[in-house]
Amino acid sequence: VAQRLVRVLCPGCKKEAPVEQDDAVTAEVRKTVSLDLGLPLSEVRIYKGQGCPSCNDSGFLGRTAIYEILLVDSVIKELIVKKATAGQIKKIAVGRGMKTLRQDGWRKVIEGVTSIDEVVRVTQAEEFSVAEGPASRPHEPSEEPARIAVPSSGKRAYVRLEGRVNIRYKVFKSLDELTRRGFKPENLSVTANISGGGLLFFGSEPIQVSSVVELDLELPDGPDPISCLAKVVRVEEIDPEKKYHIAAYFLDITSADKSRINKFVLE
Repeated sequence: VAQRLVRVLCPGCKKEAPVEQDDAVTAEVRKTVSLDLGLPLSEVRIYKGQGCPSCNDSGFLGRTAIYEILLVDSVIKELIVKKATAGQIKKIAVGRGMKTLRQDGWRKVIEGVTSIDEVVRVTQAEEFSVAEGPASRPHEPSEEPARIAVPSSGKRAYVRLEGRVNIRYKVFKSLDELTRRGFKPENLSVTANISGGGLLFFGSEPIQVSSVVELDLELPDGPDPISCLAKVVRVEEIDPEKKYHIAAYFLDITSADKSRINKFVLE
């Protein structure tokens, strides 16, 4: 069982956001919720707290939990015994009916319990991007870069660029263990997509989730790479090439470097 706490919308001032007032980000989220829950788009309702004396003008009052429950049946047990990756196990479990944290969060969003921002905030590590549903498959970046607005924690939104940027990465946490297993401490790679909040890159070997990696991003807008730390939040094997998609979000990136990435993505 995985559990995350989300703030509850204040019952005294929450109101449904009219579809006609959607901005581009909210419209994209409605589509994602519709696909993730298998509901018609017309049934996806989004509520927002307006702020009132009862909630001290915050729009929230109290907390509740969202859950993800993995039933370890004979199929899942066999995968564990065979040392399948976490991504493989999760894919099979979702195919067998498991509801992810984000799906449970989306359900509470359309029921008016909590907000989009809250669900994105607490499931950032598990899902990384609201533009990718639980059943989506990794893919090579297309010829034409795609830019998608992705809500981050809080009310900001980062635009993600689907495309290649050269990077160099080094495992910072549990490096000794990985080295003993024969993994290279330094690797050259390219991104699958990148935003001001994090990136998805290709790896030839898996990296332990929650590890911290040291990154050098070689953006084409200048000679100096961007150096920062990032936390690995998802690792998924790509068949049949036996490569891996590694998702990580930035930990200590400076405001100037984040602005540089955002400018590169938007241009």
